[in-house]
Amino acid sequence: MYPAARRRVPDQLLFRRRHGGFTLVEMLVVITIIGILAGLAVPVVFNAIRTARNAAILVEMANIENAIEQYKSKYGDYPVDFTEKAGTFSFNFSSPVTAVNVPWARRIGGRHLRKISRRATNDFSDGRTDGANGKYTNAMIADLVAKYGAGNVTVTNQTIILDQIDPAEALVFCLRGYSKNVAFPWTGPGGPINFSPTANRTQIFEFEGDRLVDSDFDGFPHYVPPHGPPVPYVYFDARTYDYTTAFYDPSASMVSRGAGISRAYLSEATTSAAAGRNYMNAKQFQLLCAGLDGDYGGGFTSSASRKSYPNGATVNATLNIIKYSREDNDNISNFSGDIFENKFED
Repeated sequence: MYPAARRRVPDQLLFRRRHGGFTLVEMLVVITIIGILAGLAVPVVFNAIRTARNAAILVEMANIENAIEQYKSKYGDYPVDFTEKAGTFSFNFSSPVTAVNVPWARRIGGRHLRKISRRATNDFSDGRTDGANGKYTNAMIADLVAKYGAGNVTVTNQTIILDQIDPAEALVFCLRGYSKNVAFPWTGPGGPINFSPTANRTQIFEFEGDRLVDSDFDGFPHYVPPHGPPVPYVYFDARTYDYTTAFYDPSASMVSRGAGISRAYLSEATTSAAAGRNYMNAKQFQLLCAGLDGDYGGGFTSSASRKSYPNGATVNATLNIIKYSREDNDNISNFSGDIFENKFED
């Protein structure tokens, strides 16, 4: 007989030791711990994604801002935002200057056109049929129909082209560059009012083609950020900040999923009833983005209503200053350097 220390252990006992598993209680504890960790991690991951997407928008806005400064260096003037609609003004240099009819040539747009090229003419004809005085030519309309379909194109050759351009489209209109034809920088080959672009263009900024969207089918695209709903960047020229028509409404576009109203922001630091309304970047421009929610914010009660930066809770009835809506919080601008809610003052 073998000694007791060397006796063989039954196989069934070895089997139990080698193949022992977790109990049900242990499994439930592990699952609970994993669930808790996942619950803690998900907000962190989503916040990191949100931060990265906002950072990408900020980088692009900085590049666009640099392009606008290059534009000013080239032409001696910031781009116009076309808030000053052409349809209410005459294109004729000799028209009388009155409160109602101020010649286009003597207003912001006309002066700007002269800065682009001293040889530029206010006759917007590009040599094609029915193109004089800022009207769409038959060929331009044919270009639009070919691109968007006859059911979407509602313009006629009696429509003043400049009436169609809004502050979002103005950014693309100006920075894509003009025709090298110095007499017709806007309507010549490659110009922004010639709807059959060519390489004959002096481009300032390289827009990504898949983010150029013509949501109202008027031939003038706007540019949407790399993330979020397709709600475009908006550009406001300082000279028109206080115009009642200086706004952009994303919901007016036929296919836009955006909301709210975009207007130039007042400066909280320098705005008072005594000093009057003062704007951020008062001598330059404002470049705005609706953020990842695609909503510029609401609450406007009149065409004179404005919001101020950075304190979104500010209200001043005398100056028609209203407080932010929730959707303003993630808006981004060239003067904020971040989403608005990260810049709120205590």
